[in-house]
Amino acid sequence: MVDFILLQVLINWSLFIFGGVVIFLFMNKIFKSIKRFKCVQSFVIYQKLLEYHMEKSYAIIHKDNLLIYSIEATKINDDQFADVTKNYAGLVIKMLGPMLYEELIFLYGSEDTLLFTIVEYFNDKYESDEIRETAIENLQHSGDE
Repeated sequence: MVDFILLQVLINWSLFIFGGVVIFLFMNKIFKSIKRFKCVQSFVIYQKLLEYHMEKSYAIIHKDNLLIYSIEATKINDDQFADVTKNYAGLVIKMLGPMLYEELIFLYGSEDTLLFTIVEYFNDKYESDEIRETAIENLQHSGDE
């Protein structure tokens, strides 16, 4: 009789714990869905924050590492460009801070996707560098004379 009662108590506790785990997992999934929905709803705000920090970082990197190449209208070699790009991405991450960086990783789905976005912004910005384009135009016009 005692064995039967003990077995019943064990089964009840097992069901209670199993039910608690199932409820916890279900609630966790609901909270993640809510967080994802709120992130997507606030995408424009996150994008503006990211763009602000990328713009500030580009200004710093451009002034420190790229301005000399822009003024001389020369192209930076691939190894140097890779180093500058890495420094740029690191500066953006540092300026974002750990909390915002983690939220952006969550929003973009992975760290690789976020870093790809940051690097592509840098590449586009570098390719459309106004000082470099103006210097190239000036060199072309001075060569025509």
